[in-house]
Amino acid sequence: MSSIFKPWPEPSELAKLTELATPLAGRVLVKGVKVGRPVGQGQLLAISQKPRQGSLRSPRAGVIKALNGREIILTPGPNRVGPARARDLSGLEGEELAEALLDLGLSLPEEPEPGSPLLVTALDPDPSLTLAQALWSEWPAIMSQGLAVAARLYPKRPRLLVWPSSRPAPNIVVETWPTQIHNRPFPWTWGPFLKKSLGLGYDRAARGVLDSRAIYLMGLMERRGRAPHHWPLAIQSQNYLVPAGLSPKNIFKTISLEPQPGDLVALGGLWLGRPLANLDAGLDAEVTAVHLIRARRLGPEPGPCRGCQACRAVCPLDLPIDRLGREPLSSWPSLSNATKASLALCPDCGQCALACPAHRPLRFFSSWIK
Repeated sequence: MSSIFKPWPEPSELAKLTELATPLAGRVLVKGVKVGRPVGQGQLLAISQKPRQGSLRSPRAGVIKALNGREIILTPGPNRVGPARARDLSGLEGEELAEALLDLGLSLPEEPEPGSPLLVTALDPDPSLTLAQALWSEWPAIMSQGLAVAARLYPKRPRLLVWPSSRPAPNIVVETWPTQIHNRPFPWTWGPFLKKSLGLGYDRAARGVLDSRAIYLMGLMERRGRAPHHWPLAIQSQNYLVPAGLSPKNIFKTISLEPQPGDLVALGGLWLGRPLANLDAGLDAEVTAVHLIRARRLGPEPGPCRGCQACRAVCPLDLPIDRLGREPLSSWPSLSNATKASLALCPDCGQCALACPAHRPLRFFSSWIK
């Protein structure tokens, strides 16, 4: 994958005519949001009931075409409503700053445990991505500003910037951010295991870990005072700033990539991502990547377990994943409670499936047993 950002092909007829779908993802509509109502860019549409989930704002001016329990459909229309008023974030810190960022649509991780540092990672959590380094390379000023915002978000916390292979470039301002070089490969670049590798213990929720995308959006929000209308997104082998609310179907159409019967679309990286069934649904702001996997590239048919225990050897938690590889499906209900309990801790990092020489679908097996 490229470590730079390609320009999104706009303005185009598709961008002008395409409807946008903004996922509610459990958020509640604000009063007055209804079908047929014109909205301005950045207008508040829904608020979250979850403590660290960002609000939902309109990605552009238009008219609300449809509402359902899953998303708001916006269609292009006359700019009868001006953009939302910009917010000044410069003097805010702590909870006041967190509330402002959430209001502008940025979801935040849970707070770090007592005594644990705030971690900013310049590592890509999934080996199929290079989104992180592309952000630091292309927009060092915005990333530096985002670091300053993150420092104000938790002003009394120790902090640490985790960087790959060498120190940050001189044009990236890392004042007040101690930097640690991290050379370990995936899955140790993924938030929960990154904390473990730094001696902070395994934390499935990755509390207190901010990725590079969040830092970019923090810097952009402070600079503009508005909700971003384009999001950093990795698509196949390239990085883009994609209009918020575009469906995967329209994303692929814009870059002349048409899904075919039998193809698989994955949200997120190729190892930590999840399959997507509805290509017409809008993407949530937290989605970092969209991958189209052609049917002919889905891999060879799995063979029988060879008993080599390669899967267990690479498991970061040393789980008995080899039991699932060699036992027939019919015997799984009879596995001991201790074995089932240990397999329930599986983080779904995919290392076992990557290491298996027989191409056994070990991630599926683990999800089934859980």
